[in-house]
Amino acid sequence: MLIFWLPRICKNLAISMNDSAKNIYQLLENLLEWSRTITGQKQINIDNLNPYLITETLVGLFKDVAKNKNVIIENQFEKDKYLIGDANMFTTILRNLVSNSLKFTQDGSIFVGMTKEGTMAQVFVKDTGIGMKEETKAKLFRIDQNVTELGTNKEKGT
Repeated sequence: MLIFWLPRICKNLAISMNDSAKNIYQLLENLLEWSRTITGQKQINIDNLNPYLITETLVGLFKDVAKNKNVIIENQFEKDKYLIGDANMFTTILRNLVSNSLKFTQDGSIFVGMTKEGTMAQVFVKDTGIGMKEETKAKLFRIDQNVTELGTNKEKGT
């Protein structure tokens, strides 16, 4: 009986490893693009971007982490709606926000989407995580303060 299960387990493990390798590659590629932009080696490219497709890629990137923490990431962007902006910058910002939401959410949900206000769009990342203390919020955007908290699985912050 074990002989029949072994190939299936190996196949599933190989698929999972392949998906993880692709996700790590995509993450490294995004980080490289971000560093090029920050150091002035890359120009900002304003164009139409599809937030739905970008979010779907990010959901795939965080699939294993979300599964291990029993978190559902829900893409609430409409498939046919576009934004104007730099796709790499948008991806980097969204990836960081979703990563933070995952860090502080266990057995819950993360919602990624946008609301429209006139000609502007407000993009959101909402979660059912543990939230933030008021004193942490007050320090968050101060250059003279170092703010770091451990996630629900003791993940380190930056």
